[in-house]
Amino acid sequence: MAEKELIPNDTPEIAKLKACKTKEELEIANDEIFRDKAYGYYSESYKTELWNLYIKLSSELPTTKKELVNFDNNSVAILDVTKHDLEKIGLNLKSDLEPITEYSALKKMLYLIDYRMQVIKDKAIENFAEKFGGSKTEKLHGITITLKELTKVSYSDKVQDLEAEIKLLQNQLKQAKAMEIKKADREVTGETLSLTLH
Repeated sequence: MAEKELIPNDTPEIAKLKACKTKEELEIANDEIFRDKAYGYYSESYKTELWNLYIKLSSELPTTKKELVNFDNNSVAILDVTKHDLEKIGLNLKSDLEPITEYSALKKMLYLIDYRMQVIKDKAIENFAEKFGGSKTEKLHGITITLKELTKVSYSDKVQDLEAEIKLLQNQLKQAKAMEIKKADREVTGETLSLTLH
């Protein structure tokens, strides 16, 4: 790849971005520019110029990182695996990681999968309608996919009042538990791990 041309009158910030050889270097350089105290004094047009250059270089520069997930038609072997097979794989999966490290990695994978499913949900619905016409239920890759209608029910005042009363009681119960939790007797029944992503 050709070297980025450094024009003699490039500002230090522009020169810093152009000097980057990888996306990782670009991320670090851009972060340093953004965190510099002087950034707050830049004009909006100059900030825009820096941002546009960052976007341009980000699309051109190579990365040193391996792709975390690669979904192409040749690599998605998991689509041919049954539920039973998945359980066997999960039970016998080989890992060189310490259990706590593997547990943490799996937590991140769960978050990634859930987040990605939310991102593509609407496109998946459109794709289902295009692929299967007016059908509501289809089997695909060992999964039964059902297109369900979302409905909103208008309940009577009696039901709404009952729902409000239950919510009020639930809040009162929550507050009462919070007040007693510090002085209540406790019995240790086991241990678990709580993982929080940052």
